[in-house]
Order: sequence, then C-alpha cells, then structure tokens
Amino acid sequence: MAFSSDNVLIFLAVIDHGSFSAAARALGRVPSAVSMAIAHLEAELDLQLFERSSRDARPTEMARALEAEARQMAGQLRRLQAHALSLHQGLERRLTLAIAPELLSAAWGDPLARLADEFPSLEV
Repeated sequence: MAFSSDNVLIFLAVIDHGSFSAAARALGRVPSAVSMAIAHLEAELDLQLFERSSRDARPTEMARALEAEARQMAGQLRRLQAHALSLHQGLERRLTLAIAPELLSAAWGDPLARLADEFPSLEV
C-alpha cells in the first residue's frame, strides 16, 4: 500500500518545511529515513512528488494535487487519536450548557470553537 498514516505525515512535513532535513527535525527522525520514505512512496506511486535541489525539496504539481486529501487524512487521524485518548482518560462524552438569559448576548462562538478543536469528540 502506497499511503500509510506515517508516510502521509512525512509527506506533509516535507511540504511544510521545504526540505527533508527540516522535516526530519520536525518529526524527530534522521534525514535519511525521511528521504527513504519519500523515495519509497514515489516508487510505489510511480510519481515524482518533489523536485530536489541541493538544499530544497519543492513539491511537484502531483504532490500539490495530493496535498489536500493528505491533510484531510492527517486531520482525521489526529481526531481519531484525540478521541481514543479521551476514552482512555475517561473524559466525559457530553457537555450540557445552561446559559442565563442575561448572558445570551455574550460572545460564545470563539470559546465553543476552541472547545470543539481541543475535544473534537465532545458532544456539546
């Protein structure tokens, strides 16, 4: 299988950091492991994903075409991990809010959005 959760994260790290060595530092890996993972991915897909120069790894059009779905997959994986962690920690699955009438005009949007980002499986 060409794409796995690990090589999707590596693929995105190289795009985000612009080089194999910078991606390796961000991921806590050695540059050769990142380079090898990308080389294997390119071989399995039979696509060149990065233009390599002496210091840079610039994404090709093919890499840019795959980027959005890779980011969706990485986001889904983060949500799955957060959900599993919340289950492990015994966190509540539901939060019910009661708001006094005098507080209805307060700005609830931003705090609730931050809550949803931090606890995506929490039902509010």
